[in-house]
Amino acid sequence: MRTLPSILALVALFLAPSLCFADESMGTPAARAQFEKGETARWTGNFRFAVEAYRRAIQIDPDFAKAHENYILYSQFMPPNLQEISSLEKRVVRRRDDDALQSL
Repeated sequence: MRTLPSILALVALFLAPSLCFADESMGTPAARAQFEKGETARWTGNFRFAVEAYRRAIQIDPDFAKAHENYILYSQFMPPNLQEISSLEKRVVRRRDDDALQSL
């Protein structure tokens, strides 16, 4: 009877690594093509186009790990959304107006 738990423990040890890690892909040909467009754009400093290309690569192959990595990394180099800038500008103007009215 003691051998059954031992066998189950050994099987679990062999299966555990495959259960713990997600399937990673090196990219399907279509995903790699988008990824390469992103790489070219990144090297020329066009981060907006690079991030969009990485996003398209992820849509084509959701398990394409390098596309995810680059998407997250180079999204940080993109300027903020124009709507966010406009909203911030409006708040600054309102704050100045409020301060001016309070000083009267």
